[in-house]
Amino acid sequence: MRNNFNIYPEGLELIRKSGIEDRVKKLKASRDGLPYIGGAVTQMDIIDSANYVKKRGYYKNIPDSISEQYKESMNKMLNAPETFFWTVEKNGKTITEKFSLEDMLLFTGEMAALILSPEELWDNNKFGFDTPLEFISTVSAYVIEQSHNSSGHSLREGYTWTRARDDGSKILTEIGGDHNADFRIYQTDIAAYHALDPFGSKILFRPEISDDRKVVAAYHSNESLMLAATLHYIEQLGLDVKILSNNMQGLKEYANSLEIGQRIDAGGYSSNAKMAFLSWIFPIPKLDENNNTEKHPSYHLSIYGEGWYDIYLASNNDMIISYNDKDIQKNPKRINARFTPDDAEHLIKGLIYQSIKGLGRTSPKELFDVLDYRFSEKFEEDMDRYRKM
Repeated sequence: MRNNFNIYPEGLELIRKSGIEDRVKKLKASRDGLPYIGGAVTQMDIIDSANYVKKRGYYKNIPDSISEQYKESMNKMLNAPETFFWTVEKNGKTITEKFSLEDMLLFTGEMAALILSPEELWDNNKFGFDTPLEFISTVSAYVIEQSHNSSGHSLREGYTWTRARDDGSKILTEIGGDHNADFRIYQTDIAAYHALDPFGSKILFRPEISDDRKVVAAYHSNESLMLAATLHYIEQLGLDVKILSNNMQGLKEYANSLEIGQRIDAGGYSSNAKMAFLSWIFPIPKLDENNNTEKHPSYHLSIYGEGWYDIYLASNNDMIISYNDKDIQKNPKRINARFTPDDAEHLIKGLIYQSIKGLGRTSPKELFDVLDYRFSEKFEEDMDRYRKM
């Protein structure tokens, strides 16, 4: 089942103002709670969903103006879902996303019926929505999203921040780890692009599409190298990162404010702080406007399997993480993650958060060893010696 929906600020505001948010909170706190909604969906599941809602009187109040079209479209979706699409206007392009059978659960009313009465299901005006289907699908998407956090354990348990970019995108970045405590960075475009549902109607959310999401799936114990590369990026661009000033006072205060998480004991590696800076005397290579370069990268993140990730500067001075499938000369470089200069502080805080919360296998001590060494006299002496070799 499609798990992720991006509900736009306008939709979330209506959900809050109309009381839908409070109803979902009440359901989650109830004895029965809100179970996790997900998994594979079949044609029979959709038929059962519609019958469940119908038997409880939820279809009695379908407005006459949409009744026939709704029934006809739902039957077509059930029998030929491959002929329907979500449409998203993104960066001047029209992107179509295949409609999946499980998406019908947004429109049958079963999800929304968890918190709405039969009289309310089609009464969009009461809740401030423009159309009945906009209302039902937005509420359903919200219920599904909230079901993924019913236990209080967020699927995005890492350190997160958002950044609006010049191209109109709005990137949610998460620094965390997978269930094996391998290092992960997720970047998802959550911008409120104009979108149409499979009925061809405007909606206040959209499904997360493949074009939205990028992942850095590195192996464990790469955090020290990522931290060193970030510090190099800061140095190379001459960035002023406040949390590193005054002997890292701001960063230390942030670290002390975090509750320590349970760490996975799965064979993480201890590392010498010096090892993270073996490439310091070489500049991070810069890509041209087509993401090409013939220069060899200085920093690499290992993965479980073939290939690795390289770190570059983009032509606009963003920091780039690029997957390399063992062909170092291959151009253009693919972009698996991109960070603006303003993201530098978040990168450092995210790595500290990830280690303190036990989401990876690199300890906070290892990361602070890297930081202490970087800002020590010994570091400057070592770099001067390396440059003369």
